[in-house]
Amino acid sequence: MARTSRNDLAASCVGKPADSGDVSPAAALASYVCLGHVTRDLTPSGWAFGGTAFFAAKAAAALGERVATVTRLRAADASVLAAEHHHVTWHARPSTHTTTFQNLYASTGRRQGMLERAAPIRPADAASACRGARVVHLAPVAGEFGPSILCAIPGPSFVGVTAQGWVRARQTTGEVRWRPWRPRRAILARASVVILSEEDIRGDAEAGIAYLRQARLGILTRGPQALIVFQAGERTEVPVRPARERNPLAAGDVFAAALFIELSRGTPLARATAFACAAAALLVGRLDPLAFPPRAAAERRLRACTSTF
Repeated sequence: MARTSRNDLAASCVGKPADSGDVSPAAALASYVCLGHVTRDLTPSGWAFGGTAFFAAKAAAALGERVATVTRLRAADASVLAAEHHHVTWHARPSTHTTTFQNLYASTGRRQGMLERAAPIRPADAASACRGARVVHLAPVAGEFGPSILCAIPGPSFVGVTAQGWVRARQTTGEVRWRPWRPRRAILARASVVILSEEDIRGDAEAGIAYLRQARLGILTRGPQALIVFQAGERTEVPVRPARERNPLAAGDVFAAALFIELSRGTPLARATAFACAAAALLVGRLDPLAFPPRAAAERRLRACTSTF
């Protein structure tokens, strides 16, 4: 597939159809918009909603943003999502399937399977929801959109990318495996920041570094280890204050949401990163993976930190 330049992409957006979904006036004023599949994650006790577009949206709402998420899932799942998870406007476009993951744990590590995959998200699905957004978070988990999604994003918006869904692929067996990512120039030119985790790339830090060097601002998260940050190609490491880990689920999504919010407000990178680390540390220290920290709690945690970020 040929690479797309920013100019070519801009030209391709001319004449694209407007969003056909109904968007309320309140939703049109969302300050933080996530684009990506909300998933069903199978667990021994049943299933739960997951995916970055779910967790990051909930985290951003807890931090005080007006949040909307554009996704695709089955009608029955969409009804449950809207009924049980408030404070986020869910633009659930119809799909025959909901993207469904199952994690299997063994002595050799975790194996992940994708049992079903929802339909792709198109620019027309997202355009109205993105209108007026200060932050648009591209949060693919299953390759559900490509560079054309940029046609839905207003020019002034801060664009944060968590690229997990572009560095993995579903095999014919349903197993999910890491795959090399070839970042499109259009994405790199438009993205304000790109985040990857070592887990996303199966611990291959060098692969992540090669990708992130190409971004205006690229960040590789490594759990409790120092972040690797690339700004205009220059590498620095940012220490992470240790936290007692009770539940690591969604920590990376909280970090991303908090970082995008702060950077979009003009907060200097060092303080924005420290704030994001504080918010993520609060979540991993709680048993409830949905106990997303409010802004006041993250600020208190940040003030209590004595380390220099």
